[in-house]
Amino acid sequence: MILSDFLHIYSRHPHIDALTTWLHSNGKNLKIIGLNGSALSLVIASVFKNAGSAASPFLLIMEDADEAAYTYHDLKSCLDESDVFFFPSSYQKAIKLVQLDASNEVLRTEVLNRLANHDSPCVVVT
Repeated sequence: MILSDFLHIYSRHPHIDALTTWLHSNGKNLKIIGLNGSALSLVIASVFKNAGSAASPFLLIMEDADEAAYTYHDLKSCLDESDVFFFPSSYQKAIKLVQLDASNEVLRTEVLNRLANHDSPCVVVT
């Protein structure tokens, strides 16, 4: 069984339909807890696919950079790479807040350009 098989199974679950319906009716903030491993990524990818082009951009705020990176890579495996973006900190280290990281600035600019210039939804992980 590969990841796309799991995604197909998740997308048919009644809770995914409920989340998609809620998204279309409210579209506000949502906190999802209690999912382990790649389950969160599968749920987000399923809801994103079910929501279609009418959805707003998804913003996933993770606890730390490592969790954000894992979630980002999981989502890239589930969705089109052009729909998933990583929005890292602009600084190299939390201790040295005065040093900017040029590679992270490029990633951040890519996200902002996508949000400003495209009407189609995307998933941003930070």
